[in-house]
Amino acid sequence: MRLLPLLPRGGDSSWTRFPDAVLQIAASSVSDHCPLVLGLKVCPRGKRRFLFKSFWPKLPGFEGAVKQNWEAPVSSSYAVERLSIKFQRLTKGLQKWSQRKVGNVKTQLAMAKEVLHQLEIARDSRALSPLRKKLKLHCLRLASLELYFHQQARYRKNFIATFRVQDILVISQEEKQEVAFVFFSNLLGTAEERTFSFNLPAFHDRHLDLSHLEELFSAEEVWATIREMPIDKAPGPDGFTGRFYRSCWGIIGGDVLLALNAIHRGHVFNFRLLNSAFITLIPKKEDASEVKDYRPISLIHSFAKLVTKILANRLAPHLPELVSSNQTAFIRGRSIQDNFLLVQQLARALHRSKQPHVLLKLDMTKAFDSVSWSFLLEVLQHLGFGRKWCNLISLLLSTASTQVLINGQPGQYISHLRGLRQGDPLSPMLFILVMDVLNSLVSVAGQRNLLQPIHGNHNPHRISLYADDVVLFVRPTIDDLQMVKELLECFGHVSGLRCNLSKSAATPIQCSEEDIALVSTELSCAVANFPCTYLGIPLTIHKPSKSVLLPLVDKVANKLPGWKAPLLNRAGRLVVVKAVLTTTLIHIMTALDLPKWMIKAIDKLRRGFLWKGQEQARGGSCLVSWAKVQRPLQFGGLGVLDLERTGWALRIRWLWFQKTDPSRPWAGVQISIPKKASALFTAAVDFIIGNGRTTKFWTDRWVQGKTLAELVPNLFNAIPKRAVQRRTVSQAIDNRNWVSDIKGALTVQVLSEYLMVWDLVDELELQPGIPDQLRWKLSSSGDYSCKSAYEFMFTGTVKRSSWKRIWRSWAPMNCRFFMWLAANNKCWTSDRLAKRELPHQPACPFCDQAEETINHVLATSRSLDKNLRKGFNSLVVLVAWMSWKHRNACVFDGTQPQVQAVLSQIAAEGHLWCLAGATGLRDLLLRSALVPQPSSLPLSRLYLAIFPAPFIPNDLRFITSGIMSEGSFPMTSAANNLTRVDTRPSECDFPPPPRSDQSDDGEIERQAAAAVRLQVAARWLLSEVRVWALCKERMAKEHSLQHT
Repeated sequence: MRLLPLLPRGGDSSWTRFPDAVLQIAASSVSDHCPLVLGLKVCPRGKRRFLFKSFWPKLPGFEGAVKQNWEAPVSSSYAVERLSIKFQRLTKGLQKWSQRKVGNVKTQLAMAKEVLHQLEIARDSRALSPLRKKLKLHCLRLASLELYFHQQARYRKNFIATFRVQDILVISQEEKQEVAFVFFSNLLGTAEERTFSFNLPAFHDRHLDLSHLEELFSAEEVWATIREMPIDKAPGPDGFTGRFYRSCWGIIGGDVLLALNAIHRGHVFNFRLLNSAFITLIPKKEDASEVKDYRPISLIHSFAKLVTKILANRLAPHLPELVSSNQTAFIRGRSIQDNFLLVQQLARALHRSKQPHVLLKLDMTKAFDSVSWSFLLEVLQHLGFGRKWCNLISLLLSTASTQVLINGQPGQYISHLRGLRQGDPLSPMLFILVMDVLNSLVSVAGQRNLLQPIHGNHNPHRISLYADDVVLFVRPTIDDLQMVKELLECFGHVSGLRCNLSKSAATPIQCSEEDIALVSTELSCAVANFPCTYLGIPLTIHKPSKSVLLPLVDKVANKLPGWKAPLLNRAGRLVVVKAVLTTTLIHIMTALDLPKWMIKAIDKLRRGFLWKGQEQARGGSCLVSWAKVQRPLQFGGLGVLDLERTGWALRIRWLWFQKTDPSRPWAGVQISIPKKASALFTAAVDFIIGNGRTTKFWTDRWVQGKTLAELVPNLFNAIPKRAVQRRTVSQAIDNRNWVSDIKGALTVQVLSEYLMVWDLVDELELQPGIPDQLRWKLSSSGDYSCKSAYEFMFTGTVKRSSWKRIWRSWAPMNCRFFMWLAANNKCWTSDRLAKRELPHQPACPFCDQAEETINHVLATSRSLDKNLRKGFNSLVVLVAWMSWKHRNACVFDGTQPQVQAVLSQIAAEGHLWCLAGATGLRDLLLRSALVPQPSSLPLSRLYLAIFPAPFIPNDLRFITSGIMSEGSFPMTSAANNLTRVDTRPSECDFPPPPRSDQSDDGEIERQAAAAVRLQVAARWLLSEVRVWALCKERMAKEHSLQHT
């Protein structure tokens, strides 16, 4: 069936002659129709930015080019300056080497896109060509099916068409760069004068011995840091990435280490050249129009990033001791949900107290970009950092310079005088050290009664910090509100981190109208009611209502249209369901227990997208039940997470932390966990009594793996609920307080069980210096993991190893999805069509005898050639036999185990079996490697005319390098085809038979392996010839039309 193109509604094909056109929606205040503004996306062609290409290290000659440019003599005697000169020289050298070796990649890519464009035009009038099939195979090899869509969406989102400055729309590139330069010069290039500072020892009681952080940089430490750096992420002004450092460390390592230690010793001449950065602007909201609506992310020079990454790795282990537990950002082992639980449980506890309180959400203005350097250095010195460390931080800050990137074009240089660069590995850690001073200010104000205590608060924290997200609980009195305002003003003046009260919000808790008016007047901030949003999660004082959670369902639904579901098969949609629709909810499920109606609504969206690519799917469209789809792979499902069970597994960890980590900020606050999840936790843990301070006396499993509630149920029923929830083992044993907990009637059964507990307690000996230990029985390490808890919930489901054979194969994802359907008997064969009274063929179309079932089609049909069946069996025997022979060679002859050697031996031995008459095995081994038809070879002359030195991709270079490494075998006709493509090959079968004068088995093995690689290479080259031929022909036609 031929598909006709959609009729244009607002334009025609002539519009494609303006590829730089941009159509934008402008705001409208007088109508429900918005005007469309048509403009040109014109960017001046500046100097092309150097970017290290990820495929360069795989090309032959790369290391030689790097070594030649890097090891050339440099006149400077300063290690830092020498490194800067070598980077600049290497940049030019690699550009020249790439131009010679690879050519213009953009031109080649444009030609390939043109070929694909012509194929798209012709797709309605002809069958699928071999080139299109090749493209399909390429798509199957993509690691992530959503990569293309992400790239396209990111390109459209990152382009900045206009800036708005005081109701004036700035369009030209030069004006946009000037606007950005002025804005960031005022923000980063100016420093505010401080008239006073804090006496930090008086209230910020944290001081450690951190002198060991100032040790010299070792080669092992630097190499370990390079291994942690992202491979191809966020290149800075120099264009080099982590991949360059990894692949060339043997060449550049000595100079890099010399420069690092020169900086450590204070020899920093011209370090400014290696400490530059680009600022790329990321929109904070959908309708970003002004420069302040964009978040500046710094792309830092690779060497400066290496320095800060080393310092960050040294500092990270000490952050838990330097920063209070209610600051969880950028600290390993802490999570964002800790802050939400603290704020949520405190708000609910204050609501139950019936006393007026106010929850303040504070907005810090341009937090990272406003930090005062002098105050930061004061904080570091107070915390115990040595002089050398502070000098290193001062050097990194004072020599920093930045250019703002607008649509890929850098602007003027900006020298920094304040602020921390976002994108620097060390900056977040320094920032939370500064913000922790605010936490100490608020805590000391409460301790000295400058702020009234929070009513009924058993938790020591009244403030929650996640980076610059601050929540503060205060009483709605004039004194408290004025004190909070003064604290924020003093902290802003000293640190540079000013609070914008006009953008802050106050949420009243049990407040009267007079209290709310007072808060609004004193703080000049907006007043908001519950529910509100904190850290992206709905915050309520009661159980969240449907109206509160419904926007989360809509958020999941809004992610569906952008994925172009009709262009994805079921396997591709499965990836989207797992990677997008499910992971969106993980953050929320960790903090909230999702109700069943919400889980059902989201499952409806996920199920519909998976089976139909729509928001819902009904009836026969859902081939497999959703309960089975949600099973883990090893249990026969697709591995789509069951939202209810996932939520339980995520929230059980709060019970684990409650027992094992009393330093959590919400410690001492009751956490609500579903009963089923709490029961699973109780059944899966064992308690080892130490000091008895964290183990519950009545409800934890500390007596022979059981609870006292299970051992003495009658006595347990006589204990009040309050004592059951709070009494620990140490409290119960102390003065035998557990006896005073008994309040019910003393029956004979209760007295009998009372005596049993008396004997158990008498035998128990506490160990005061050792804390209680908790062991998670479902993991080998004894520590809790969400994965083990989630899989334990599927206990009772049959687990088969056959499912792993499907999902761990090298087959494309859609093929594995088909095999999963076939294993579940869910393919639309005649037997299933007959059950549903749908039209079907009466018998198998292959043999026309038996009824068609999936098992018959794939396994038992007589139409399958007997030789092919025998070939499958022979292939299994061949692989097993050669693997055993290779094992014996490794054991007895000292041969090194090599997968490639086994594959070569299998190919050579299989060739001998084929010569001996194994025709079915021959079909299996050789059907995919037939020799190309000679009629296609004359196009190679055109290929050579277009590219005299053809660009060969990495996989083909691997093939050819394998051929050349063989060395001692005679060049076959296929090899001649590869090296001289204008020579017509001889008519020879594949693989070529061994020559009579070569009887050595090793020679035969090398020939067979080489022949396989040569045929693959030749087949690839011939397909590329057809591509460039089409390109050349089209270019010639366009050239002639232009002359006409």
